[in-house]
Amino acid sequence: MKRTLHITLIFCIAIAVIAGCRKPNNSRTTDINTGPISTGGQPPTFPGGTQPSLNQLFKELRYTPEVKCVTAGILQVVTFSKGTSLTFYPNSFKNAAGTTITSGTVCIEMIEMYKPGDMIANGATTTATNGGLLRSGGQVHINATMDGQKVYVNKYGITFKQPTASTESMYLYYGNTDNKDSVVTWTLGDTTGSGVTATGTMVDTSTAYHQYVFDSCTDFSWINCDRFYYDPAPKTTIKIIMPNAHHNGTTSRVYFVFPSINSATQAGMYYSSTNTFELGGSYAVPTGIMFHLIVMTKIADDYYYYELKDQTVTMDMTINADMSLHSLSYVQGKLTEL
Repeated sequence: MKRTLHITLIFCIAIAVIAGCRKPNNSRTTDINTGPISTGGQPPTFPGGTQPSLNQLFKELRYTPEVKCVTAGILQVVTFSKGTSLTFYPNSFKNAAGTTITSGTVCIEMIEMYKPGDMIANGATTTATNGGLLRSGGQVHINATMDGQKVYVNKYGITFKQPTASTESMYLYYGNTDNKDSVVTWTLGDTTGSGVTATGTMVDTSTAYHQYVFDSCTDFSWINCDRFYYDPAPKTTIKIIMPNAHHNGTTSRVYFVFPSINSATQAGMYYSSTNTFELGGSYAVPTGIMFHLIVMTKIADDYYYYELKDQTVTMDMTINADMSLHSLSYVQGKLTEL
C-alpha cells in the first residue's frame, strides 16, 4: 500500500510540474481596448519631468528623405515634392574646416513636414524654447553631403509653399538638436527674412503659388517657418492618464495638435507615481483653443494608439487614454490624416 501511495504522489507532482511549465496563451485580437501583456518584471520608470530617448523606438514612422543633387559654386534652385524650394548661391557650401566649396556635386536629403501628422511621424513639434506655441508654415529637415562627407552652409535661400495667401509675417526657427529625443523646441533664427505673402506668386498661367521666402538661411538640419502664437486666454495644463504602467515614459509619446494654427506640441512630462503625462510649467496651453490628442505606445513590435479629436481646452483637464492595439500601417494612416 505504501509503495502504491508513493508512486501516486510522484505521478501527481510530475503532472503539476508539466502544467506549470506549459507556455501561456499570449495570442491577442488586434484593435481591442487593452494594455500590453506583461513582459515580466516591473516596467522601467523615470522620475517626474524626465524624458527618455524614443527616437529608435518610433524610427519606423519616420519618412524616407527625398534626395536631389546640385553643383557647388553656381546659382541654382531646387524644388522638392511638397513645394519647398532651396536657392543655392555660388558661396553657399563649405566643408568641416570652413572652406567654401566652389565645385563638385552636393547631394541634399530633404524631409518636408507641412502638417502636424508629418511632424509627429518625424519626432518634431512646434514649441519654442520658452514653451510657447508656434503657428507653423511648415518645417523641414535637411542634410547635405559630398562624396559621403557632411557639407555645411554659409547661407542659402529657402521657400515654404503655402495653401493660401496671408499678410501675416513668418520667421525662421532652428531646431534644438542637443536633446536626446526629438526636436522638441525651436529657437528664433533669421529675423530679417521676408515672409510676407499678400497676393502670392504665379508659378504658371493658371496656378497661384503662395509662399514664405527667406533669402538668408544659415543652417542645415531642422528648419521651421513659424511665428509665435499669442493668446490672452488663461493658460492651463492637461493631464493624460495611461491605462497601465507599461504605457510609460520609455514606451509612449503624447501629442496635442492644434489645427487652427497648424501646430503640434508634445507632453514631455511623465510622472511614474501616477502613470500620467502632462503639459506643465511654461508649456501650458491657452483655454478655449480646439485640439486633437494623439497617444502612441510601442512595446516590442506592438503599436498602441489613441486619438481624441475636436476637444476644447478647459482649465485643469484630465483625459484617460484608452489605448488600442493596432498595426504600424494603421498608425501611419492616422498620422497622415492629421
